[in-house]
Amino acid sequence: MIYGIQKTSFVDCPGVDFGMIHIPPSLCSVLFLGGCNLRCPYCHNKDIVLKTIEPIDDNFVFELLEKRKHLINWICISGGEPTENDGLYDLLKILKHSGYYIKLDTNGLNKEAISSIKDFVDYFAIDIKALDYKPLGDKNGFNKLVGSIEYLIEIEKPFLLRTTVYPPYVDEVFIKSVLEYLNFILKAKNKAHIKINWYLNPFDNMHTLNKEASKCQSTDKAYIKELLKDIVNPNFQFNI
Repeated sequence: MIYGIQKTSFVDCPGVDFGMIHIPPSLCSVLFLGGCNLRCPYCHNKDIVLKTIEPIDDNFVFELLEKRKHLINWICISGGEPTENDGLYDLLKILKHSGYYIKLDTNGLNKEAISSIKDFVDYFAIDIKALDYKPLGDKNGFNKLVGSIEYLIEIEKPFLLRTTVYPPYVDEVFIKSVLEYLNFILKAKNKAHIKINWYLNPFDNMHTLNKEASKCQSTDKAYIKELLKDIVNPNFQFNI
């Protein structure tokens, strides 16, 4: 189930402000779980998504984490797509009962899984990839994603949003459309007091899952700033 581990990360637990909840940035270890229900052309974790490498022994991982527990008490669960793993619930239960704080990265397509593990997760990072998920492998993907976000908003479970700014999928229309959807949910659920952190990350055309994506020009912070220059929304904090 665990196909990779990063012993120390300074960026994978950036913290989150969500309503009255403030979680500061934290040093963390990252566990990469194998498999994914999408095929994003720009994905950099090809071997983990496709499981073309051997998994790491769970006991080795737990022993390593325990040795470094005096240094790190946050774990980021990433992938691949963690919710595709049947053992996710038990893994989170073990980590939580061992005293770790947990952030979980997900594409948000499996609302049932998110609901079942929410009590073990301190906050989620939800990836918003495109408006049309059919090229990614799930024609109903966007509706599933919005359903998960609506659920987290309704129960006021902290989360942040992330988007890789891949030009074929992400433009000004994409950003404005997502804002329109989520603002409607915030208003309908009477949750206008919630401010959502949205991280927009540059696309790097090196080592992509799909060779076609490598032909697309990489984006940078200047590109993203230009994309956002005319977009202002009081319920969203953009981070580049």
